[in-house]
Amino acid sequence: MKILKGIRISPGVAIGPAYYVETGKVPIPHTYIDQSEVEAELEKFNRATQRATEELNQVRDMVMKHLDEEHARLIDAQIMTLADVDLVQKMTDMVRQEHRNVIWAYDAAMEWYETALLNTANKFQQERLIDLQDIKRRMFLHLSEQGQFSLPQIPEKTIYVSERISPSELIQLHNQKILGIITRIGGMDSHSGILARAFG
Repeated sequence: MKILKGIRISPGVAIGPAYYVETGKVPIPHTYIDQSEVEAELEKFNRATQRATEELNQVRDMVMKHLDEEHARLIDAQIMTLADVDLVQKMTDMVRQEHRNVIWAYDAAMEWYETALLNTANKFQQERLIDLQDIKRRMFLHLSEQGQFSLPQIPEKTIYVSERISPSELIQLHNQKILGIITRIGGMDSHSGILARAFG
């Protein structure tokens, strides 16, 4: 039997079967568009941003219902990133000037954004990388028109196991009656760790 050790961020003990969730990757097509397609691609981005914002506002409402304004601000940070001026401008420039399709341009702009956060010594900024992964998955799904971002229905009385979990995903799991959560990435002061303790 293999024993894995980690950092406990919430009190108590949970015993149950593990339910492993692997986050699938959305394929990013690297294709160039004609000048005549530029505005339609940017409009696709606007629609995707609107849908992702609506989803996150629903998540925020759940936080307010179960917790408080202080915890809801963790979701506000994600909503603000969707409309980040520098990020949107970089993506727009790639579509207009380089004629990249919008999902390719958005992926490249997010990589630039993530690199900027990794290069900072600010621990809070680096913690936002998990938030960015959540935003990217939402936007990729909407940009590729694959539907609404959602988690699988987790069996009751199981322990959720995954590489990482974002605050919005954790909030969605709150209503699924799971016993506990194990992730490889995250810690005591992570946004998800703070919410996990708050939810008990």
